[in-house]
Amino acid sequence: MSDSNNIAAPENRQAMSRLLVMYTWIDHLIMEICAERIAAAPDEPAKVGLAKQVGDESRHVMIQKEWLQKFGGAAIATNIPAQIFSQLMSKPKEDCSFPR
Repeated sequence: MSDSNNIAAPENRQAMSRLLVMYTWIDHLIMEICAERIAAAPDEPAKVGLAKQVGDESRHVMIQKEWLQKFGGAAIATNIPAQIFSQLMSKPKEDCSFPR
C-alpha cells in the first residue's frame, strides 16, 4: 500500500489533523453564533431551530475533538485563536439579523 493510502503515514496524519482542526473551529463558531441568535429569533420555530443547531454543532465539536486525539491535534482544536474568533465575531449583529 502506498503512503498516500495509508492513514497512519505521518504526512497523512498531519493533513487529517489540520483538516479536523479547521472543521472543529468552523463548527465551534457556528455553535456560538447560533447560540447568540436564539434570544433574537423572531418566533418559536426559529428559536427551536437555532437551539437544535447549537446541539448539532456541539456534538460535531466533541466528535471531532475525539478524532483529533487519534491524529495528535487535540491541543490545537480546543482553543480557537482569539484573533480569528474576535474578528469573525466583531461584525455588527445587524449584518446577521433575522429578516422581519
